[in-house]
Amino acid sequence: MHISKNQGILVILLLHCTLFSSILPLFTATNDLYVFNPSSDFISVENLVLPIYEGITAELINTDEAFEGLNLMYIWRLNESDLFKRMETSLIITDMRGNLLLEEPTLESPAEFYNATTILCQNQDQESVLWNIATGKIQPLGFFSHHDLEANFENNTIFALEEYYLVSKDFPYAYDAILEYDLDGNLVWQLNTSTFVHGYQWCPFHDYRSSFIPDITHSNTVFYDPSEDVIYLNTRNLNTFYKIDHKTGDIIWALGEYGDFDLYSITGDEKTNLFYHSHALELIDENTFILFDNDYHNQTNPDSLNSRILEIVVNESTMMANVSWVWTSPQEYHSIIYGDADHLPNGNRLGVFGTHWKLNPELGAILVEVNDEGDIVWEIKFINENNIVYGLYNMERFRFSPTISQEHDTLVISGTDSFLTWNAWYNYRAKHDVTGHYEIFVDDVLFESNCIIYDRYWRPVNISYNTNSLSVGTHNVTVLVFDEIGNSASDSLEITVVPSGIIVDTSWLFGITLACSTIGIAAILYRKKQL
Repeated sequence: MHISKNQGILVILLLHCTLFSSILPLFTATNDLYVFNPSSDFISVENLVLPIYEGITAELINTDEAFEGLNLMYIWRLNESDLFKRMETSLIITDMRGNLLLEEPTLESPAEFYNATTILCQNQDQESVLWNIATGKIQPLGFFSHHDLEANFENNTIFALEEYYLVSKDFPYAYDAILEYDLDGNLVWQLNTSTFVHGYQWCPFHDYRSSFIPDITHSNTVFYDPSEDVIYLNTRNLNTFYKIDHKTGDIIWALGEYGDFDLYSITGDEKTNLFYHSHALELIDENTFILFDNDYHNQTNPDSLNSRILEIVVNESTMMANVSWVWTSPQEYHSIIYGDADHLPNGNRLGVFGTHWKLNPELGAILVEVNDEGDIVWEIKFINENNIVYGLYNMERFRFSPTISQEHDTLVISGTDSFLTWNAWYNYRAKHDVTGHYEIFVDDVLFESNCIIYDRYWRPVNISYNTNSLSVGTHNVTVLVFDEIGNSASDSLEITVVPSGIIVDTSWLFGITLACSTIGIAAILYRKKQL
């Protein structure tokens, strides 16, 4: 039995079209160092009226390269002509175009998903709460925090941050404590930063809290890693983050201005520091971190205005840390306060340049998604107008169900091992493993059902199916993945099984392959010439 030449040509052409479309980007980059470079061929900007608040306007960029989902964010607006500077705030969920899907004006940031239906956040008195978005129930937890909240599912507890004052020579200095509470509001663990941070480390630009109290630490992120039972604490004003043994409270190491690592830029240059007054520190892979570098109070260049999304790889054996990926925003995005950075399942990065005042006074908060090459694939710019300004502290991209990769119809030979593999991701960027399950149907009959452990940090987990048991003919294979409460996503494809004695005449394929390769190379050279 033979496959016809026409069928073979079609397959080869499809393969080459796929190959060369993936290696002909509309942007080019060197050494993974990216600076925004807009192209009218790639993005389109439109003005729209967002329904979040009456009269709010924004600029939207939305392309099919963005990771489609929903956005959880805490947004506020301020009428600068208001004598009392009262802010109007809301915790909201929007779609990719800014359409309002859910709003709770009594809640605010910090806010992140606790499970598939519940958000860990705080009310306007800064009391920590659990908000079930399915039922609308808000459960007060009886403790307070500033800047961040972090769940510890190993102990069924929550970490919080609390400011305290230490008096030295009759003068108070502001520090932070990491507090761990159970869900009944009982304090079960505490670590004071003044046990490992000293007053002389105060930022040379003299950061203050209210009433001109020196703000030594200004911690804004507490991140718990259950695999090592360690806490990562980001101290904004020290330009340093710490790895802390949760059991003992000992400092394992520090990275940054007061750190233990040799620091290197993405180009390999040794640096005294890699970030200034950063936010949103997160572990995204083994020994790899992402953070938002505000680039504020830059001690090497005080005039620098380059807020960035930054990824850092840490080697604890050599005590070296190097920038592995960076996106540097235009200076008009510069944010001296606020900020967030996330790594999405498709490899894109999400950034929040949330300061309400910028070099261009017409620009408020800016939300940006960039691909791995540094191209903007989604963006919302809030426009300040009529004395109304807009600020945004952080944002989470999520879905209400898992995500599964989409596979193509395929042809296999009867009786041979041929594996189909899908990648699956949980609904949101969980920091702990989540148990769900999957089902595989063959011709509408359940073939396999089993548990699936969704990996932390939105990393993919694989599901495989061996087609060797399929009979000759055409079959439908459908895979469904479920979260812990039954929300699902699916992929379906056709598999054509041919007899094992099939003979495929491939003698003519070499010419087709050579021709397609020549066309592809010519296209690349032409592209470079155009650039």
